[in-house]
Amino acid sequence: MRALFTCQPGSGGTVQSVRRGREILPKVLEGLSNIDAEFVVTIGRDLDPAVLAPQPANIHVERFLPLGALLARCSLVVYHGGSGTLGHAIAHGLPMVTIPLGADMPENAARSAELGVSRSLDPEELAPDAIRSVVLDVLQTPSYRQKAERLREEFEGLPGVETAVELLGQLSREKRSILATR
Repeated sequence: MRALFTCQPGSGGTVQSVRRGREILPKVLEGLSNIDAEFVVTIGRDLDPAVLAPQPANIHVERFLPLGALLARCSLVVYHGGSGTLGHAIAHGLPMVTIPLGADMPENAARSAELGVSRSLDPEELAPDAIRSVVLDVLQTPSYRQKAERLREEFEGLPGVETAVELLGQLSREKRSILATR
C-alpha cells in the first residue's frame, strides 16, 4: 500500500500555508512512521529533504514529484486541502486525509468530508497518534475508497472544456444569460 503526504506548495499556495505545512511536518512524519504502508512525502523545492533525515524505511521524502504520475500508484492522499491536489485526488478516485492550512482549504476539507471521501484533522490540535488513527481509518474503511471512485466517475461524466468554450462563445455572441436557456 502506498500513500502520498504532500505539503509542496503549488502555484496557488500561500506563504502562510507553506509555513504552516513545514510546522506540522514533523508531527505528520512521526504519525506516518508506524503505519504498515509506504509513504511518499513531498515538501516543495525550497526545503532540503536532508533536514528531515533520517526517516524510517516506509517514508520517502522528496522535494517535488508530478502529482498525476505519482497518484496513479497511491491508495490515499494526506494533504493540506489545496484545490490543485484535491482535483488530482478526485481524478484518481483516491480517498483523502485533509489537514487544512488556510485560504479555501477548510471549505475543501469540509465538502470532501460531507461527500464521504475524506476525514480532516485540525492543524492546531495535530498529534502523531491522531494522524496515525485517522490515516488507518481511511485506509481500512472501504467506503472512503468506494465514494472517492464514485466521485471520480461523476467528474468523468461532466462536460469537458469544449463545452465551456462553446458557452463562452455563445455568451460573447448573444450578450445575455446563457445558463437560463440550458
